[in-house]
Amino acid sequence: MKHDNDGSKSEDADWEHPPEIPHINVESREARPKRHGKAAPLEQLQSLSAEAYEAIEKVNSYEKALENPNWIEAIKEELESIKDRKVWMEMNEKDVPSGMKTLGTRWVFTVKHNNGDIKYKARLVVLGRYQRPGVDFTETYSPVAADSTIRILLSLANYKGWEVKQIDVEKAFLNAKLKEDVYLKRPKGYDMEEGKVLKLNRALYGLVQAPKAWMTTFTKQLETLGYKRSWTDPCLMTKSNQGEVILIITIYVDDCLIAGKEEDVEETIQGIEKAFKVKRIGDAKRYLGYMISRDRDRGTLKIHQTEYIQNIQMNYRVEAVKAIETPGKVGNEPQEDKDDILENVDLKE
Repeated sequence: MKHDNDGSKSEDADWEHPPEIPHINVESREARPKRHGKAAPLEQLQSLSAEAYEAIEKVNSYEKALENPNWIEAIKEELESIKDRKVWMEMNEKDVPSGMKTLGTRWVFTVKHNNGDIKYKARLVVLGRYQRPGVDFTETYSPVAADSTIRILLSLANYKGWEVKQIDVEKAFLNAKLKEDVYLKRPKGYDMEEGKVLKLNRALYGLVQAPKAWMTTFTKQLETLGYKRSWTDPCLMTKSNQGEVILIITIYVDDCLIAGKEEDVEETIQGIEKAFKVKRIGDAKRYLGYMISRDRDRGTLKIHQTEYIQNIQMNYRVEAVKAIETPGKVGNEPQEDKDDILENVDLKE
């Protein structure tokens, strides 16, 4: 794109963390690229063997995760986030209304690779497959911004010379307020008395209604800042001054692009920070697999997916495959088959 630049609560005393496990030898740490202040480059990660990646990533149970200090720290971080946001409250199991289910939970462990950096993430997930429609949840649909909307935002921002800032709302679903009553059994890693259960005040990952609840919570906050939702894309919101649009924001779950003049964008981010913990990423350079390159002097803004393609090559171990121009020998003339080799073949197979 090219344009000219003119234009209820849980008590602290009831909270305990998973136990510390000192002096653990973790095989995967031998395989991890060394980092001194900066993230390891993509080429260094690409040089790791498939076995090394498996050693880093393969954790499928809470008990197994407790063998690795990195996962213990990730579990603590998740439980602290739940505590800080008062996601649940303890109550007596006998007080759960008749007919209501008490749902189980599980821990999900993932390793994220971003520009060579390795981050261990632990997430407490509700077993939402046991929820019953009309009882444990009602509405579930939650949209995300369309690709065309994101492209239009970038094009318009470049045309007007606006700033395009990117933010990420941390632990987004834990901020979402629930309309329904949902009850949980004791999760692994959380200590509470026998005969107690947890009642959710806010959403957890895995709940069927969590994305819808988060979208409702977030858009209501934006509406208090003067934003209005677009009729053409529910994940596009704009703010106007005297009939002229001065700010645009696109929402993709917890990732947002905000376009406008620098002081207006800053005011919006500060307004969001009053309600949620936000990670300021800065100028939009990577968004949903897109790489964004902007040259203000020339008035250009380009998007491409080079890094996304490189990551796919790395994940499927095809980065070393040699490219050829044609799958066959150059100059071969097609020959007509004299025998019908498919004559006796059952094509249904």
